[in-house]
Amino acid sequence: MIGPATRSLVLAGMLASLLLVMVGWGFEPFKPLGFVIAATSAGALWLAMWWQTSRIERIDAGHILGFAAIAVTLRWGLLALAGDSFPLSDDVYRYLWDGKMLANGINPFALPPLASELQSLRDNVVWPFINHPHLPTIYPPAAQLVFWGTYSLFGLDLMAMKLVLSVFEIATLAILWIWMRRSGIEPTAWVAFALCPLLIIEFTISTHLDVIGLPFLIGTWLVLFSGPQRRPFLAGMLFGVAVLVKFLALIFAPLLLWELRRRELVAFIVGAATTVVALYAPLVILGGFDVFGSLGTYLAQWHANGSLAYVFIYLFGQEVARWLSAVLLIGWVAWHAVRRGDVYERLLWTFAGFVVLSPTIFPWYLIWALPLVVARPLPPFVWLAAIFPITYDVLVVLYATGEWTELWYIRLLVYLPFFGLLLFMRRWPHTWGIPRYA
Repeated sequence: MIGPATRSLVLAGMLASLLLVMVGWGFEPFKPLGFVIAATSAGALWLAMWWQTSRIERIDAGHILGFAAIAVTLRWGLLALAGDSFPLSDDVYRYLWDGKMLANGINPFALPPLASELQSLRDNVVWPFINHPHLPTIYPPAAQLVFWGTYSLFGLDLMAMKLVLSVFEIATLAILWIWMRRSGIEPTAWVAFALCPLLIIEFTISTHLDVIGLPFLIGTWLVLFSGPQRRPFLAGMLFGVAVLVKFLALIFAPLLLWELRRRELVAFIVGAATTVVALYAPLVILGGFDVFGSLGTYLAQWHANGSLAYVFIYLFGQEVARWLSAVLLIGWVAWHAVRRGDVYERLLWTFAGFVVLSPTIFPWYLIWALPLVVARPLPPFVWLAAIFPITYDVLVVLYATGEWTELWYIRLLVYLPFFGLLLFMRRWPHTWGIPRYA
């Protein structure tokens, strides 16, 4: 009789094969619907694989090596098949453009790509494909450092940028393994993370910069909560880097600060401040204090895949809705910072507030919480991790009509089960025990 270990390996192989076929099949404009179907099927296979791994009585090194081999082979296969194409996101062109600006001594936060002052820097490789070229960059200085380094070493090589970020993905998998082992989390949670389609789509295929910050965020948790002793100064430095890759990581700051004693708190803040000063100083020297670029525009105008925030926008208008969402989110984050309970589960619930109240939830944002989802697999968040690639349905409409339109019934498919599971958990919390991952 075939056991759960063999079944889970077979399912992992099927998942990898589906993703490889999906990329090898191509992403011509008439095929995004096929991608949505394939990505959703991959989510279902991932859930089935995870369920089978959770049934393994004792997972040994051989099983882990088998899953790791599938994960690594899948990534290298996807890199080879996709090459320097980026069918689901054009952010990578901005990354290299920012790196090029820095290498030429220009502050990317001060001037948008369309600025006449930058006409001499325009090229045929990345400049024509930059999204929102009328806006200066939004990406914080830790990300900018990677962009500058990649451009300085490899020039406008798109594949080089993809390979550089794949190094950060490998680092994420390595630090995640250490954190999970020291936290008493079952190895099957690492398997679930390494083979999650959402992770692979957003990093290996789309090359989103969030992968730069993830090892630093996990490292923060490791040195604060899972090591032999707390190292708050180092944790502050690591967290500072994570925040300066993407400001989204700030959502975790209140809870982390609340967990520290007075001296630890001071050390953490000093460590974070040291990182902030070290990374912002070169930009200030280069171009003054204009170091936030289009962040204000993003906060005031962007929206995608919102849930409750969309209801607020419909009822109260965009400006009032954004302020209302911000106030509610601050309260939510503060409550989960001070309440008792498992620190990692509280971090996950903290992020849930962002998912519910933010008007902008791109699929790659969820990656910041994915380590917590596999470590504390609460059903609403597992559902989101499995289903959220379906929100690329916007590409179906975009390729057909030239307009970015979110299909309301797809959002219902994503969020109705999510909110239903949230309400069920709040009503009957005793029915949802944390399984062997904790």
